[in-house]
Amino acid sequence: MIDLDLEYGRLPAEDTDHFHRLDAHLVATEPLMTTLDNVEATIEAKAMMCAFGPAGCGKTMSVNSALRKLAPEHTYRLELRSGPTPRDIRHGLFHALGLPGEPPTRPIEFDTLLKETLAQTFRVLVCDEAQWMGRSSFEYWRHLWDDRKTDIAVIFAGGDNCYKVLKREPMLASRMFIWQKFQRMPEDEVVANVPASTRCGRAPTRRGSATSTALRRTATSATGPP
Repeated sequence: MIDLDLEYGRLPAEDTDHFHRLDAHLVATEPLMTTLDNVEATIEAKAMMCAFGPAGCGKTMSVNSALRKLAPEHTYRLELRSGPTPRDIRHGLFHALGLPGEPPTRPIEFDTLLKETLAQTFRVLVCDEAQWMGRSSFEYWRHLWDDRKTDIAVIFAGGDNCYKVLKREPMLASRMFIWQKFQRMPEDEVVANVPASTRCGRAPTRRGSATSTALRRTATSATGPP
């Protein structure tokens, strides 16, 4: 399932990044800057990226922050819930892209519409909470990206299950240009960064601030199917 509202598909406002809505701002930590570099490389290559790790480690926040700087007008987000199917992804993309009229009822017509739309101009598609997806849903994203006419980069952000599902399937894993693993920030780094993050002198208690390790694919290019 996919939650839909009038703001669906857009990058959220920066002041919503922190789930506690604290009066704090982002600090340019090494993990945050690594995400910026990785997202930029993924966009330039028109490739696919997977940001994964435990809940609360800053995956969504880091990806959103990078995209606000790099491609705010070209980013379209899907936030998934409870075992989404390819049908859910089709409908989510239909609404995120702001397509007019009613969604097609037949999958082949729906896919044709989405591919034609995604071929018109470059877009960055972000699939948040990707840990809810199974093999068939990831395959659907690959189907869209593999099409020679679509002009897209795809970024998955999700829990460890996202990584496990992708790595089990060589056809899916081979499409990933960058794997970025998020981990909890050590306590000493949290303490060191608190003064720079708070505006009012009260320490934010962000659960699991992000640290990350980027694992780049050995291939030098991932702009299309091999």
